[in-house]
Parts: sequence; structure tokens; C-alpha cells
Amino acid sequence: MVKKVEKVENTGLQNKHPEKDSLQADGQIALSSVPPVSQLEPQVSHSRHPTFSLTCGRITVQATVLRAGEDLCVLLSGGDKPHIGCVTLSIARPSLADAARGSATTSVLNITGHKDGEAAQYLSQRLAVALQKTVVVSGGIHVKAIQPAEIHTVMEMVRALTDALIGHLSAG
Repeated sequence: MVKKVEKVENTGLQNKHPEKDSLQADGQIALSSVPPVSQLEPQVSHSRHPTFSLTCGRITVQATVLRAGEDLCVLLSGGDKPHIGCVTLSIARPSLADAARGSATTSVLNITGHKDGEAAQYLSQRLAVALQKTVVVSGGIHVKAIQPAEIHTVMEMVRALTDALIGHLSAG
């Protein structure tokens, strides 16, 4: 069951609503009651630094945007223990294959053993290309005893948050 996305304060993220009834007797997570991420609606708090968040089952992922002149710095966090596991830097440029298309050069600095780079790189590159800005993304998403299907769900949530960020930042 999906919890309604709540307004997020910029004081950090805690997973305050774990889905206790989704735990099976063997300790595995039952994902059958969780709808597709495509049916979730990202929520934005309209503070000085916009924060977008999605909650799907026991997982919450959020992205907080800080403008640095024309550039963007984004904190991507979530799960049971938000942390800094990765930092990416994406610089918008024309595509090397087709100068009419946009692309980005991205550098990734990942803490050994952390798997946050894929999510941070996706967000960083998409924002840089779509908005033609230099973008830094830092953060980490840790979900205790995460299941393979939940890893896929986290990436879907990151993609949905990315689309919401692009729409919001393009409009303003």
C-alpha cells in the first residue's frame, strides 16, 4: 500500500511510515500491494529550496534543489539511512555524435561499496542536458534489507523525481 506523499521539511529524511504489514513471516518484503511508480505523484514543498519526494511502500526518496547562480546542486536522499554515498558533476555540452542534440559530460565520485552512483548520475545528466546547466548531485539512498524489485522501484522513483524536477525548473 502506498502512503500519501507528505510535505517534506528540509530537516532531513526519516522513513516514519514503514509498511509493517508488507513484511512476510520469512522476513521478505511483499511488493504485490505496491502500485507502479508511474501512478505516484511527486510532492513539492515550496520553500527556499524546493524539495520533491515520493513514497512507495516502505521507501521514500527525495531531491532538494539549491540554486548556485545559474548552476544547480541537488541532494538526493532516502530510505532508512540517508547519507552521502556519491557525488556527480554534469556539464551540459553538444552531443559528440550530433551537435544539434544535447549531452553532458559527467564525473562520478563514489564511496567504495556504495551503489548510489547510478541514481545520482541519471539525475545529474538528465538535469544538465534538459536545463543546459552545470549540475552537482550528492547523496545516498539506503534501504535496510532491500530486495531486487525494490532496487528497480528506487530507480523508477528517481526517474519520476527527475521528470518532476525538470518540469518545475523549466517553468521557473
